Amino acid sequence: MRRILGVLVAALLTVALVGCSDDEADTSPPKAAVKAPAEVTDLDQLWSIDLVVPPNGTGGVDAVSQGHFIGAGSMDNSPGTTNPLPNVPLPYGIGDAATGEVASVEPLTGIPGTVQAIPGTDLFVAVAASGWRLSETGEPEVTGYTVGVVDPATSSFLWKRRAFGTEVVGMSSTRIYMGRDSSSRGPICRAVADGTITYDAACREAMWAATTEVDGVRVSSTTRMVDLPGGEQITVPVTEARRVGAVDLLWTQGDTSTAFEDGEIGYETSTFATSDLGLIRVDYRYRGKDPQIQPDNSAEPPWPDAVLRIVDPQTGAVTRTLGRVRAGTLEGIAGDIAIFEHGGPTGASAAGYRLHS
Repeated sequence: MRRILGVLVAALLTVALVGCSDDEADTSPPKAAVKAPAEVTDLDQLWSIDLVVPPNGTGGVDAVSQGHFIGAGSMDNSPGTTNPLPNVPLPYGIGDAATGEVASVEPLTGIPGTVQAIPGTDLFVAVAASGWRLSETGEPEVTGYTVGVVDPATSSFLWKRRAFGTEVVGMSSTRIYMGRDSSSRGPICRAVADGTITYDAACREAMWAATTEVDGVRVSSTTRMVDLPGGEQITVPVTEARRVGAVDLLWTQGDTSTAFEDGEIGYETSTFATSDLGLIRVDYRYRGKDPQIQPDNSAEPPWPDAVLRIVDPQTGAVTRTLGRVRAGTLEGIAGDIAIFEHGGPTGASAAGYRLHS
């Protein structure tokens, strides 16, 4: 899991590193239109909470649903400096997106696992290894997994069941797709409402459910490696948009550019998120090293500024700029509230920002 709230790295760009010569034919898909930079105002912060994690542990915001966010952490409670087994799970923290108030929920029993938001709902799904044994080589060997759905309204699990695999493969608002039956090869799902096993049409649809779909356009993400002039490599997010059911690209976003600022290399990239206002492009601007490789004890962690813009799903063109969030990374959008993580010399925090219509 990510450091404290989970560090999601991404951003947008200005001096192209990769391109075509004048006599080369451009066969690439159309790219999202980018307008000239304009003055951007800071978004109003609704609340902020400190994220306290023990020195021998990790934690943070892992997922954001329609009205809440959730974080799951772990801690090394073994003696000595080397723990031969996975850490123990910490209680889940479920926060209200509107107020930042956090409630505690006992985690799934066993080895720390993962938590995700169930699309189209305010619920979360958790998966964790529920049993283990030592193999002949002395390494831990998992013997089973548990899956459960957490309801923020009651700060408790709706249900817990045996999982059929190690992770959630696909989801919809009604089905959690866990994989295929080894004999029939048919899909196996758990119903979101009560955890019952299902093999119905809704289960098959959950296999292909997209987490980012707006106005008939499905937005998918991939990455590519880019070499910076200083010799470092960065992972650049690339977004592709297609009409639902179509193969041809409508537009892409993922060109890379760099610029020198105060003697340091700066670069930008972009990611996308859905909200009540539509499809939002999040443009990050970095300077210096990537936060993922910066020492934790850095006096000034190089967290990027983020600018949020609404885009037309059909073209990728910016229709309105919502505002900027200083030195933070977006964890998700709950309705019209953006949940960010912020870094600092003494720790990290989570904060909520209203996206005004």
